[in-house]
Amino acid sequence: MFTGDGTQDCDAHGTLVAGIIAAATASGSDGGVAPDATVVSIRQSSAKFGLTRDPSSTGVGDVDTMARAVRTAADLGASVINISTVACVPVASALDDRALGAALAYAVDVKNVVIVAAAGNTGGAGQCPPQRADATWQTATVSVSPAWYDDYVLTVGSVNAEGAPSAFTLAGPWVDVAATGEGVTSLGSASLSGTSFAAPIVSGLAALIRARFPALSARQVMQRIESTAHHPTGGWNPYVGNGVVDILAAVSSDSAPPGNTATPPPAQVPLTQPQPRPQHAPGRVTALRGAGVCGAVLLAVLITGVARVRLPSRRRGPRDAVAGD
Repeated sequence: MFTGDGTQDCDAHGTLVAGIIAAATASGSDGGVAPDATVVSIRQSSAKFGLTRDPSSTGVGDVDTMARAVRTAADLGASVINISTVACVPVASALDDRALGAALAYAVDVKNVVIVAAAGNTGGAGQCPPQRADATWQTATVSVSPAWYDDYVLTVGSVNAEGAPSAFTLAGPWVDVAATGEGVTSLGSASLSGTSFAAPIVSGLAALIRARFPALSARQVMQRIESTAHHPTGGWNPYVGNGVVDILAAVSSDSAPPGNTATPPPAQVPLTQPQPRPQHAPGRVTALRGAGVCGAVLLAVLITGVARVRLPSRRRGPRDAVAGD
């Protein structure tokens, strides 16, 4: 039996992610990206409580617990949800994650929530299998969730201080943008690396945009982040997506992409049924691994004093990352 009031983070991963999003400014620290945001943490997996990467077992933390966490965050009124954990397996080893797809659709289409997820890490023990550099929806060898549900998720890859893709960042046709994921600091002096720590930078940015432009829908917020990023040669690639995010440009009133007018919210149809996978992508994933194994906690970010806006959904697929990944 476990005791406590639920505020302790035995894994630290979620606390570090939360710090990147919304830590208050302190002496010698710049604080988080959106220090005025209110953060609600939801533990949906843990390395300390039986989490397993064996898809045939029932450890603590899998795509079903993630689905419940997403729905809970949306029902609590989150305007932005950060997911710094992923489920990743070879495409041929698909697992049923339709409940997660339904939860993502519900959060975006019914509750107007922006969902940001890590792309996932590769190259180390317990991380995702390697992915071919030129991966497309037809040639991808590794499937990542929730990034695979790209129509609902803004997936974030990692770059170093020079803006080059990190050696560990997992490529994929679902990658949308990138942010610094190497040498990141949060609530201490330790240097952090992983797509888990690039994603909260983008979540903090989404929170700032929602506060500054409360009339924008979720899809419009995601479009704004993509359109103001520093696009790579060719306009997009499977490592950094549409490029490294530009926080200043994204929150500037003169840099808004076309279609700033809020669109009517979609019909309020409760999405409780499992959703089929996107037609462009093959079968699905397994137990959580990679970015989220050491304390995968899903964070719901709420902007204080800002009206909750209804967000539409997005364009491509699923994905994620982990502490130290």
